[in-house]
Amino acid sequence: MSALSSGDLAVVEELLGAEIARQDAPAIAAAITDLRAGLPEFRAISAELLRAEEATDA
Repeated sequence: MSALSSGDLAVVEELLGAEIARQDAPAIAAAITDLRAGLPEFRAISAELLRAEEATDA
């Protein structure tokens, strides 16, 4: 992803302001891409940890 989608841009503008969103759009877009790429692994590891915790609590 080389640019922010309109939805992502709207969220970034709301959180950080339009000027920062405009100035840092490429870096923000890269960070969002990295985050989305890592989410499946994060979800899998989190689910595994929760199952292990539940097994120890049982």
